[in-house]
Amino acid sequence: MSEEASPAAPPPSLVEKASDRIRDTAKWTAVSFGAVAAVLVGGLQLTGLKDLTGDARTHAQIAYYVAVAGALLVILAAAVTQTAGRLQLQDLRGRLGLPFSLRRALNKQKDLYAGEESIDAFVAKVVDAMSERTAAWKAWQADPNPTTEKAYKEAIEEVETLMPGTNRLLEIARYEHLRRTWKASLFVVIAGGLAAAGGVAVFAAQVGDAPKEPAKELQPVMVRAALTQGGWARHQEELGADCRGPEIVAALTAAKDTSWTIFVIPTPGHTCGPASLELMRKEGSLRRTDVVAIDP
Repeated sequence: MSEEASPAAPPPSLVEKASDRIRDTAKWTAVSFGAVAAVLVGGLQLTGLKDLTGDARTHAQIAYYVAVAGALLVILAAAVTQTAGRLQLQDLRGRLGLPFSLRRALNKQKDLYAGEESIDAFVAKVVDAMSERTAAWKAWQADPNPTTEKAYKEAIEEVETLMPGTNRLLEIARYEHLRRTWKASLFVVIAGGLAAAGGVAVFAAQVGDAPKEPAKELQPVMVRAALTQGGWARHQEELGADCRGPEIVAALTAAKDTSWTIFVIPTPGHTCGPASLELMRKEGSLRRTDVVAIDP
């Protein structure tokens, strides 16, 4: 015997769909600016500040922190929106449960509170009906008789009568609370986004304008350099066809973090050059260098 299929859940209302769209927008806003914040923290290298001094360094630091703060502000606004609109029945009762503007807007929609004087009055009626249902159930359990059973059934019917209006009221109140929160948060999102963009632009401009460290100009130092096999292959044409190695004598004229500049000097024992070579450290052309002592 096959089991009876369970009834399908009712389709979401237009209000629920609108609420879902707002939350999706807020979620992806938070995700996007979360990625921006990660790039700001990890990608904008504070090591670039080492080349800055004085006001330029101060401006770059301020811009960096403004950019990070702007991105975090957007994430916070989106997170607040994600938690908005999750109202319960007790939140609709009393002045502290809802913002004044939202309560006033809901009270203007008289169809939401089923002929009662206000939202508060309708909510109080629903809460009282639920309390009476609970009391009637306890009385029936304590003394099961036709009278208590009838009272319990009447209490159930009263609550069931009020439920459609209660659900409708909660649905509209939740949507309006969410919509108004997101509308207010948009100003924060825009301000935070502009702050993040402006901070990144100022930081990049300050770091980009920093004077680059020039190559260290050295007094020429005579060195005997042993090239690797790859180094010979790369620089054979510059060194000349007669250059055999395995070592060359050269003057070290400049040194950078990434390269050395040497001027190869031909000597009777080393017929390489003359040639000016820039040897990149990462290319692995040099196996060894020794300073050559020059007698006075």
